[in-house]
Amino acid sequence: MKKIFLFLAICVNAFAFRLENITFNKSLKDGYREYTVYNDGTQRTRYKLKLAPGEEKDITNCLEVFPKIITVEPKGSQVFKIFGKATEKLENREYKFYLNFEQIIIPTLGKADGKTVSGTSIMPLAPSIQMKGYGGEIDYSKSLSFENINFSKDKNGNLQVKGDVVNNSHGAVEVGLNFHNNDKTVGSSKGIGEIAAHSRKKVTIPLGSFKDKDEIKHLTLYNDNFDILKEIELDNGVIVKDASKQ
Repeated sequence: MKKIFLFLAICVNAFAFRLENITFNKSLKDGYREYTVYNDGTQRTRYKLKLAPGEEKDITNCLEVFPKIITVEPKGSQVFKIFGKATEKLENREYKFYLNFEQIIIPTLGKADGKTVSGTSIMPLAPSIQMKGYGGEIDYSKSLSFENINFSKDKNGNLQVKGDVVNNSHGAVEVGLNFHNNDKTVGSSKGIGEIAAHSRKKVTIPLGSFKDKDEIKHLTLYNDNFDILKEIELDNGVIVKDASKQ
């Protein structure tokens, strides 16, 4: 699937069960994320979704999963969502929780002896996935930065840029980088996945749309919803304006 840029798909596989993009990494106050469950098997599956504490502080009352029961047809998929809805004041830190899938047995009819019909079912599976969200407020335009920028050519002579994406906030975030020319008619972009709280990640971004670093005038950092987190202006490969610092 092609988008502006692609984020690394993290998958959980349990026989016919497959779930991609299994992180939350959103505000427990008003964050939102949508997920898709895939059924790669040949039988209809049904799951009850439950949130459970992941640490001493139980923040499951700050979250809601909808719908709470999903049915996935063979070779099909089903969408569910998790919302942050905290009304209490939380500390400026990350909180862990679990998303549990409790399989509901769907009886099927199968011939036992060629004459009578008996009920059969598949073995229940119960995937449990640890997630995390954050309390407090985060302005990623101020907490994210792109440092140690180094433009170079790869072994095939194509332009690339290396650097460190730095997250100085108390909440993890998924990030993509988008490089543009002056009027933003040409661009190269790439998703680099999750940047953990208080961490940095070394990245190498291919810039196949450009021949020289001087062509690149804008750098935009996006999240997984393609919302703009930060805008930076460059000149000859050097940051000359950081919109978050104006």
